Amino acid sequence: MSDLIFVFGMSILGVVLLKVQKKLMPKAYFFYARLIDGIDENISLLGAFVRTLIPFITGIVAGILAIKFQFGMSGETYGTLTGFFSMFLLVWPDFLNPELVSPTYKNKKSKLYLLYFIVLLTFASVGSFGGRVAESVLLGNASLLSWIDPKAIGNGLLAAGVWFILVYFIKRVANSYIVKP
Repeated sequence: MSDLIFVFGMSILGVVLLKVQKKLMPKAYFFYARLIDGIDENISLLGAFVRTLIPFITGIVAGILAIKFQFGMSGETYGTLTGFFSMFLLVWPDFLNPELVSPTYKNKKSKLYLLYFIVLLTFASVGSFGGRVAESVLLGNASLLSWIDPKAIGNGLLAAGVWFILVYFIKRVANSYIVKP
């Protein structure tokens, strides 16, 4: 039960930091839904960086506190849960009450929900990395980047390239069957 309360508290910290960013950086504020329409010149890279840095910070804090107070799971696990649930707390009202979705995105709900899912996974991954950094610093674990496998990354990039080429050709073939009036 204490683990649940801890994760919830750290998730609230993540939400508060995201809201503080909005207040402190009104001109450079970034929200992920803007990516639905495509990247334009008005997107603040600083705002996007800070917004994505927040789950990393909460992951570090969650990892440090989990290690210091000797909770049952690793700091990395708490960082992952904190990142995931802080974003979940921000987006669950849109899932619960779809009428709360901004009128700008009413016709793009499927794209918005897919983007929310991607951002949930991103926040979980970044929070996990923050928890791993906390473990590495506090426990003296030198294997901070040991989970990076260059061969797996290369295979993933190769597979993505093959899929891109296949989709490109399938799209061209499908477009060739369209009858133009």
